[in-house]
Amino acid sequence: MTVAEILKAAKWIAMGFGRDGLVLDLGSGSSPHPRADVLCDRYLGSTLHRRADLTRDRPLVCADMCALPFRTKAFVFAFCRMALEHIDPINVPAALREISRVAVSGYIEIPSPIREMLMPDPAHKSFIELEGDGLVVTPKATLAPFPPVGYALGRWRQENAAWRRFVSEHDDLLTVRFWWTGSIPHRIAAPGIVPAALAASQKDVVELFSRAETSSSPGRLRPAIRALTRIAFHVARRS
Repeated sequence: MTVAEILKAAKWIAMGFGRDGLVLDLGSGSSPHPRADVLCDRYLGSTLHRRADLTRDRPLVCADMCALPFRTKAFVFAFCRMALEHIDPINVPAALREISRVAVSGYIEIPSPIREMLMPDPAHKSFIELEGDGLVVTPKATLAPFPPVGYALGRWRQENAAWRRFVSEHDDLLTVRFWWTGSIPHRIAAPGIVPAALAASQKDVVELFSRAETSSSPGRLRPAIRALTRIAFHVARRS
């Protein structure tokens, strides 16, 4: 196990659930939670969604998150990381109800709307963000597209260590983390409504791009970053 893997495992273990009871990892993919007793993934074969082979080192169930084959409250904790954004927005409520049905409490991690704007993925179908003590889901199809600039940044991020480090340092802006107990409050945003995080975080987005432009971006990406900054202003004005 590498140092990075050890640090990731320590962060996950520190989430607060104990040693007793079963833990479920939903959308476990190639990097499941080290504490998970049961893994669950919809696809057992290779897909565009994962960058490595599916982990099969413990019980693995193939199932749709919207119809989980587990008894009610079978698990003390359910871990769901970078999976909800792959579900059709209309089905997200069913998935959240199923997650809270089979587990007592849990943790959900998803790309923030800002991250989706920076590095959009065609497999991600929603913007998902925090709203009070719950989640709000905005279908991507209802919003202005950002891919031309975002895909360029996304591809470069995969190839450039400086950009990966920069993204890691600003993880609080780029990742939504949600702990829940009992139930998962949520709503689906009306079509055409811009995610609040994109509008309210206009200053953060611009600052993020400005830092990238001066600290870790080559000259060839500066026009792209400036263009994306203008998009951030445009999105904020639409709200």
